[in-house]
Amino acid sequence: MSGPHDVLTYDTDNAKLVTPSASTAGQSRTTRRQNCVQVPWPVFLPPMQDSDSRFSSEQRENYNKMPGGRQGTRCLPLVRKWLLQSWKVLFVLLPAVALVLLYNGYIVQQSETHLPQPLVPVHSDQGQNDFQADNSSQNAGINSTKSLSRFIVYSCNKITVCGGWADRQKGIVVTYLIALMMNRKFRIDMPRPCDLQFFLVPNEVDWLMRPGETKGHSIKEIEAIDGHGLNFVDKLLKKGDLSIPEMDADYVVITANMDSVNELKKHPLAKTVPLLSNETSVPEIYRKSLGKLFTLSSGLRKTLDVAMESRSPDTKLVCAQVRMGGAGKDYNDSESFNSMANVENLMDFLSRYNDSTKYRMYFSSDSQKVVELGQAKFPNLVITIPGPITHVDKSKGSDACAGFGHVIVEQTALSTCDVLVISESGLGKIAAFLRNTDQELYLFHNGKVEPFRRDMRFVNRQW
Repeated sequence: MSGPHDVLTYDTDNAKLVTPSASTAGQSRTTRRQNCVQVPWPVFLPPMQDSDSRFSSEQRENYNKMPGGRQGTRCLPLVRKWLLQSWKVLFVLLPAVALVLLYNGYIVQQSETHLPQPLVPVHSDQGQNDFQADNSSQNAGINSTKSLSRFIVYSCNKITVCGGWADRQKGIVVTYLIALMMNRKFRIDMPRPCDLQFFLVPNEVDWLMRPGETKGHSIKEIEAIDGHGLNFVDKLLKKGDLSIPEMDADYVVITANMDSVNELKKHPLAKTVPLLSNETSVPEIYRKSLGKLFTLSSGLRKTLDVAMESRSPDTKLVCAQVRMGGAGKDYNDSESFNSMANVENLMDFLSRYNDSTKYRMYFSSDSQKVVELGQAKFPNLVITIPGPITHVDKSKGSDACAGFGHVIVEQTALSTCDVLVISESGLGKIAAFLRNTDQELYLFHNGKVEPFRRDMRFVNRQW
């Protein structure tokens, strides 16, 4: 008989009540296996009756007082024991992992209700009326009614190379000008790496694609990337009315990344488009075209305003746009533009502005090291705009969408600088176009900082 103070438990494997003092001889083979461990196991047994003479009255009383059923034991293999005892850890970890996954996909997976509201309502004709006014002088020789029921679409939609933000801006401007020359409506379809409307909304021209608007219409797609783009423009401009077979569709969808503005200016139809007049320079055409098409979304405007709060009206903004090239965080740039050794020369040039009573500084770069070096050199002057450094076309990670917005707001900030140093980069050059002056504009290349003009070509690159 067990002692009066032994605690009874229920051996689930053998379906019987036992006491800790029970001899090992009576245990099952399972409990004697070295890879088997006794663990608490809740079982729900009926109360023990007073008539049960196998146990003392004190044991029966203690047994019947066990809350939530009778406490049993069970012999479990070690792996099953680990799983059983790990449930608390899993209970904490699984929600945490789920939250991380949801956060990483949040920006890309936003619903349409979170899109910034366009300045031109989606179902309004206001933007297109402005567009038609732009084209009011070019109706001669073209069936206006037919043309304005047709569209030119700049597209970065399918799995193909579109280029970085500057390459896309070149393609947008060229396709927009072609639309003006052909008296067609203009649209932009750019959901990669996320919808352009998150960051830019229509200003004077309604370029928004409506859901299903191409249904029932003829569509032709043209990939005018790099050399293919030059060949396409060359073929297009050989026709006096631009009516090559590739353009004979209700929706002509073009993916382009080349600057062909000078070529378009030479075509006879350019005379019908005020933007393409001989008196208008290429930088001015870019500035006016992009200004008619885009304005910052409210969210991006707020980001820029907050970043510039430390800039008083009495201080000038000195900016350096430094493209390094090479490998980034999650992409590889095939070209190299500058070295960290050369960047030291840039810092020496900028040291003349090291006066917090007169200046603020902003560094834009595809290298975090350059940004950090600028912050270390000029800690009292540097303005920062938060956001990941990515490549708009090459980055595929969770930061790709936020990085896209960061590039756009950076270029906008650069366009407001009183002193601007750019690299041999389309992003910097278009920022200089938008800035609308050559005063205190410099080019950083080959370790040197030299005066530059917006209409000049880069030293080491074609554009």
